[in-house]
Amino acid sequence: MNAPRKLRPAALALLVLAAGAARADDDAPASSDDAGLGQLLDSIPDIEQPAAEQPAEDAAPPPPREVTFSDYVRSVRQAVLAAWEPPAKFARKHPGLVARVLVQVDANGGITEVAMVRSSGEPKFDKAVLKALAALPGVPAPPPAYRDDAAHGLVVDVPARKR
Repeated sequence: MNAPRKLRPAALALLVLAAGAARADDDAPASSDDAGLGQLLDSIPDIEQPAAEQPAEDAAPPPPREVTFSDYVRSVRQAVLAAWEPPAKFARKHPGLVARVLVQVDANGGITEVAMVRSSGEPKFDKAVLKALAALPGVPAPPPAYRDDAAHGLVVDVPARKR
């Protein structure tokens, strides 16, 4: 058994108008049905379209996304690796070398110390990594919430070949 279809008010009004127009074409004299039709049409409620939400002109922009500690460490790694130019002989002969270093950063992003955490196994490569990072002018300054952590040091893996 089919459920009865519900008609929208606009569709219902069209049906009522069409029925009224068909009656008007008849030669029958006007009757009280025409007055009832007018009342029926007047009883159909107007449906207002919801207004699109528009931001207030003086509304403040949304706050910036909070930088997580992982975001900050990632930005330091990217800065270090962007400045790192691995010596060509290591990239060719030992492309899998990776030195793990601890980079200590001050509140302004200056590098205060670089120390080897895990050697690559190739002393000349490790020395090149430490020398290059010590010469780096700086990295992104840490957000206030992470200044102590950055001062204690962030671990960065430095590969023999750029990825």
